[in-house]
Amino acid sequence: MDPVQDTTPSVIDTERMVVGGASLGHEPSGRVVLVDGALPAERVSVRVTDERPRMVMSEVDQVLSASPIRIEAPCAELHRGCGGCDLQHAEPAAQPGLKADVVADSLARSVRAGRLSDVAIVAGPALEPWGYRSTVRCAVTDGRLGFHRRRSDEVLAVESCLVAAAPIHDVLVHSRFPGASEVTIRAGVRTGELLVVVDPHVSDDAVVASGVRVVGDDEGRALNRDFRQQDHATNVLTFGYGEGEDMPLPEGLPLMGDLVLCRQVVEREAAEQGKALDAHYAHLSVHGMLHLQGFDHLEDPEAEDMEAREREILADLGYADPYAGER
Repeated sequence: MDPVQDTTPSVIDTERMVVGGASLGHEPSGRVVLVDGALPAERVSVRVTDERPRMVMSEVDQVLSASPIRIEAPCAELHRGCGGCDLQHAEPAAQPGLKADVVADSLARSVRAGRLSDVAIVAGPALEPWGYRSTVRCAVTDGRLGFHRRRSDEVLAVESCLVAAAPIHDVLVHSRFPGASEVTIRAGVRTGELLVVVDPHVSDDAVVASGVRVVGDDEGRALNRDFRQQDHATNVLTFGYGEGEDMPLPEGLPLMGDLVLCRQVVEREAAEQGKALDAHYAHLSVHGMLHLQGFDHLEDPEAEDMEAREREILADLGYADPYAGER
């Protein structure tokens, strides 16, 4: 059963911006709150849109203390619910710095773990505020081009796009692509020539993970030791981008993280439990994906919810209940 959403506004002091365009704050209890429509260093009243054990998704109800870089978003499509842009409520000159902060935040865990040297993230110069985007990937609804509503699978057909270069804007608004599910439009910066790629095969409800790796015992043990302080290989590890930085994955985005499966452990478990190897790999992959979305099994109610979702997903994939032998 999905958690009951509490839509009562509460006040949050935002700290920094994270991947996906939300700003991060904390409840008095310490639980993470991600706020759509907020900028760093603001005090905002929020409406809760989704609640999980370790995080809350919300949106701005009222700005109580605004950032000095906040402006009124000029795009009419944004006010209609378009999710194509994250930062139109920030001054254009401040946007490269916000994006650089997000990149630095995302890389911090890898730097601390020694997988990357300390890196300097340098914001590039501010572009022209409008008409600068030379590549746009669009979703399609009834043949018309548009973008997904924020945190939603619903596609909003647009009548204008302030950030698209002029040649792209004309295709975006006036062209029709019946039967397509995704269209990518690219314009030559100097020539104005257009490349339009139509993909009829991309499913609108596809979920994309950034990476799935299968490793051996030695690497699996090292990863588990370095990141979980457990000196042994385990079946599956999940690494959300920004993990350890109080940045859970926002709902509605493609899954931004990695799954690491240890081959020897998976094979041994499948043999011990009398399961087909592909079925066990499928179960652990689904299990890891749910972890990336904020699900956990530390407490009995959480575990029951997570296991129920695993059973449902695996049944849709044609696999038997992975917990049947435990009852």
